[in-house]
Amino acid sequence: MKYFGIRPDRQVVLYDQGGLGFATRFWYELRWLGLENVCVLDGGMTAWKEENLPVTDKPTEPLKDGKIPELEPLEVPVPMETVQDNLKTKEYLEVDARPALRFQGIGETIDHKAGHIPGAVNRPGSENFLPDGRFKPAPVLREEFLKLLDGRAPDKVINSCGSGVNASANLFAMDLSGLYGSKLYVGSWSQWIDDDANPVATGK
Repeated sequence: MKYFGIRPDRQVVLYDQGGLGFATRFWYELRWLGLENVCVLDGGMTAWKEENLPVTDKPTEPLKDGKIPELEPLEVPVPMETVQDNLKTKEYLEVDARPALRFQGIGETIDHKAGHIPGAVNRPGSENFLPDGRFKPAPVLREEFLKLLDGRAPDKVINSCGSGVNASANLFAMDLSGLYGSKLYVGSWSQWIDDDANPVATGK
């Protein structure tokens, strides 16, 4: 990151094609490094082009003055052990951001086991976005998440998905709506199923 000129006093804007979750995963990683001046371009490259804003196909030279000191992390990933303990304690609400069919264990084509972590609920990461790839308005997101949380505090939510990308979109959307403090299980389903001792559920 220092190679690209990132530093605490410089604003960082992240984007992807819009509506994908990759930019929000990068946002999470930079906050993990303790960087506060990080944001996501709403709608990504697709929205940028729709506004007829300038683009280039020329390579960008790094600024070469990056500096990232050791900072207190603004996000701390949840280890698998916490998710395992939660099967008994039920302290957290596990929110799975994969598409509904993968969550239910139907038509799995990516991972070697199908289904979801027992007790998890499903909110696909795609539900945070409008058809044009921009985020839904914050009040709409807030209403949707409050319904999903059903009285739970935001800091009692663990977001997961297949490998921590779409789950980052859920975490970011919660922050965007003012529901701060949810967490990310970065290993997600791909790590969970690598331990044969971990139980698997299917269906809704």
